[in-house]
Amino acid sequence: MRKSIKKYTVILCLTALCALVFVGCATGPKDYPGGELGNNGSLIDYYYAPHLIAKGQVTNEQGEPLEGIRVAIYGVREETEKDLLTYNYNLTDSAGEYTIVRYAGRKTLTEVTLVATDTTNVYAEQTIFAPVVYEQVETKYGNKYNVIVTADFVLHSR
Repeated sequence: MRKSIKKYTVILCLTALCALVFVGCATGPKDYPGGELGNNGSLIDYYYAPHLIAKGQVTNEQGEPLEGIRVAIYGVREETEKDLLTYNYNLTDSAGEYTIVRYAGRKTLTEVTLVATDTTNVYAEQTIFAPVVYEQVETKYGNKYNVIVTADFVLHSR
C-alpha cells in the first residue's frame, strides 16, 4: 500500500512539473492567440498579415480549360522553402483555375514569377512575370494590404 502511494505521488509531482513547464512556455510574446506582440507592443496577427494571392486560369490554344496543370510561384520563396500545395504551388481544377495563397513577406513586390507545367508533357511549360496589385483590406486590427496577382496561361502543345 505504501509503495503505491509513493508511486502515485511521484507521478502526480511529475505531471504537475510538466504542466508548469508548458504553462511557462505559453506566456512568451509569440503565444498570443492568432499572432504575437511586435517590438513596439502592437499585435502582429498572422491571420491579418499581408497575403500574396495568385490566381488565374490555364487553357489550351483552343480555349479549353486544362485540369491538373501545376502552377508554381517564385520571387517570394526562400531558396530552402519546401514545396507546399496551395502555398507555393497549386494544381488547376476542372475549370482550369488555380489559386495560391501565401504570406507576402516584408519586401515590396512589383512582380512575381509564375510557372505553369504540364506533368503529363502534352503541353510546353510557360513562365509569366506577373505584375502585382496592392489591395487594402480592413481588419479588426486596422488596415492591411494584400498583394494580388492575376495571371492566365495559354499552353501550347509540344
